[in-house]
This record gives sequence, C-alpha cells and structure tokens, in this order.
Amino acid sequence: MNLLRKLNCLFHYYPKSAPFSSLISSFTTHQLTLTTFPPDSQIILTTLCSNGQLKEALIEMAAPGLEMKFESYDMLLNACIKKRAFREGQRVHAHMIKTRYLAPVYLRNRLIIFYSKCDRLREARNVLDEMPEKNVVSWTAMISAYSQRGFATEALDLFLEMLRSVTEPNEFTFATVLSSCTGTFGFELGRQIHSLIIKRTLDTHIFVGSSLLDMYAKAGRIHEAREVFESLPERDVVSCTAIISGIRSW
Repeated sequence: MNLLRKLNCLFHYYPKSAPFSSLISSFTTHQLTLTTFPPDSQIILTTLCSNGQLKEALIEMAAPGLEMKFESYDMLLNACIKKRAFREGQRVHAHMIKTRYLAPVYLRNRLIIFYSKCDRLREARNVLDEMPEKNVVSWTAMISAYSQRGFATEALDLFLEMLRSVTEPNEFTFATVLSSCTGTFGFELGRQIHSLIIKRTLDTHIFVGSSLLDMYAKAGRIHEAREVFESLPERDVVSCTAIISGIRSW
C-alpha cells in the first residue's frame, strides 16, 4: 500500500479528538502494514471524495488490484455531479463497463442524473435505453432532464412510453411532466394527465397540485386553476404564487 493510501486509512480510523502529534507517532511506530490496515476502497474513496480530491480519487480507482464496490462508484459519480465534472464522470462510467459487472438500477440512475447535470442528454438517454430494468426514478430522472431544458416533446413522449411500461408514475413524475404541458397539444395532454392523477389520488399532493396550478394558470384557465388551489389540503409559497401570477396575467 502506498503512502497516500496508508495516510487515508489512518486519518479515517484514528480518533478525531486525538492530537496530531500522536497520530504521526502512531504512523511512524506501526508503519501501517497491509495486515494492520487492509486496502479498503470504500474508506479511501470516502476520504478523498469528502475532501473534494476527485483527481486523486480517480487515480485510486485505477490502482492495480483494487476491488471497486458499487458504493464506491456511486460515491465517485456523486462527486462528479457536484462538480459537473463530465470527463471525470466518463472515466468512472468507462471503469464500470470495464469491470463487466451488471450495475444495479440505482447506479444506472446515478449515471442518468450525472449526464443530465452535465447537459449530455444523449448519453443520459443511452443509459436509460440500455437498462434491462427501470424503476420510477429512472424514468422520472430522464423526463425531468428533458423538461428542465425545454425539450417538452421529448419529455411528453417519454412519459407516454413510461405509461406503456410496467412502471407506475409517482407524484414527482407527474409534477415534472406537467411543466412540459404547454401549447395546445401539451395542454390537452396535461388535462388527461390530470385525470390520471385523480385516479391515483395524487391530486392533493402539494408538488402535484402546484404543477397543476401552474399549467392551468399559464394556459389562462383561471377557473380550473382556482379549483385546484381550493382543493389542496395544504398550500405553500409555490402554490400561492402560481395562482396569484395566473390571475395577474389574465
């Protein structure tokens, strides 16, 4: 184990309240042999990622003989998401493919989020399309990526594809896709989505209600917007702002 990895292990295990001089003494005395501190990738990568040392973490990832865990990849991707580090995230993805392990759904979802945050929607969609199994987070993450970047048609098409699959949308999916229901076609589809929301008894959810309010208000349907507003068991700043803005606009 090289010096950097020894120190990382030592800093992780040694009590934080201990004086630094005793920590150095411990390192000098025991020399941190492989038997004393086995090279645990999770510990090392946790330390490096927590300190924002993404470059060093990637070097550690590529170290010969280091066994990467799914949790380690997840941690690295999270660090890349925070820094919008596209090239570094690509290296993590490539390393995952190289190991030839079938990544679990949550890790593939993280890849979708990573590519979306880096505005690489094609790569994000490729990850989604190649997933042998998808869950509601997979679909919602991609729909959200399209919606937030103004690709309303793509967001709505993907939502319809989701409905044809075995995955049920949740309140976050509905709240996300409603923001893409603009224009004549989008609004009519939004009304149909509203019916689905009622059937699934999600119409009183604050996120969904606020999105419905916003959709109706932007379309100038103040009466429908008011009905949604009055049906909400709880109202927050977002829902109040949406109804006020809608009334002022029309």
